[in-house]
Amino acid sequence: MIQFITHSFITSTRLVFKNLKLVLLLFIVNFSFALALTLPIFSMLRHSLLHSSLNAHFTGEFDYIWFLQFSSLNKQALADLPGLLYIITIIYNLIQLFFSGGLMTIFNNPQKDHIVDFFFGGVKYFFRFFKLFCVALVFYFLLITLNAFLNAAIVSMMANSQNVFLEFVIQLLRYVLFILLIGIINIIFDYSRVITVVDEKIKVLKVIGQSAVFIKNNFRLVASVYFITGSCVILATIIYNVFDNYIPKTSLALLIVTFFIQQLLIIFRLTIKMLFSASEIVVYNDLNAEIIDTSVEEISSGM
Repeated sequence: MIQFITHSFITSTRLVFKNLKLVLLLFIVNFSFALALTLPIFSMLRHSLLHSSLNAHFTGEFDYIWFLQFSSLNKQALADLPGLLYIITIIYNLIQLFFSGGLMTIFNNPQKDHIVDFFFGGVKYFFRFFKLFCVALVFYFLLITLNAFLNAAIVSMMANSQNVFLEFVIQLLRYVLFILLIGIINIIFDYSRVITVVDEKIKVLKVIGQSAVFIKNNFRLVASVYFITGSCVILATIIYNVFDNYIPKTSLALLIVTFFIQQLLIIFRLTIKMLFSASEIVVYNDLNAEIIDTSVEEISSGM
């Protein structure tokens, strides 16, 4: 098992580093959407602070009275921001589906790793991935509804109980179960995309069923590779938070340093996202590889 996991990580890491040029594309798209979300607020802040003496004091302190005034003056504009957030989130996820098809295409065929092949794969598999995405949303909705129902049931059941520790344990188990089921749904639909690309499947429900069977038959290997890869993101986030807490935000230079570290974290996350796709392709191909009989038959020379 350890040998298989090591082989999977080495192979998938090589695939990612071979296509690092795509990280720049992913970063530009990510940065563009972040910019689209922040520009409206930046414009309002700039208009509010451009000719204000408060501008010089905000690097060291925050004025809550100014914030209340700013919220009141821009009430309508701030109310429109959630709608903009929803629209940009939908567009962003659709683009990520497109990129996912391109990434899996070039990881499945390492010889065809040109940018043209990337966009061709994105176009080819976008509609199939979109259908999988819609089905996944249904599963997420059902899971969130179930989680809310369990939470309400636990609160109602423990309403007259004085055992706070027992309620804490039950709620913790509910939360762990929720995270576990979220992870399982993620894995199933990730490998559904992999099967769609590798096996050229079209029927959505059949692909999901095949993915579930594959994961059930190889759960230890699949889950190990998935969660070890995901732990890299958690580790990077912890390291970033440690640095972020110890870097004071009292000068422009330190703010620039913080911004630079944030961008490194984003680039690392995008690289790990590529590693997810590459490792899933490698794991699926290796576990479904045909076994070749290498036994040698003795041939009589007739002499």
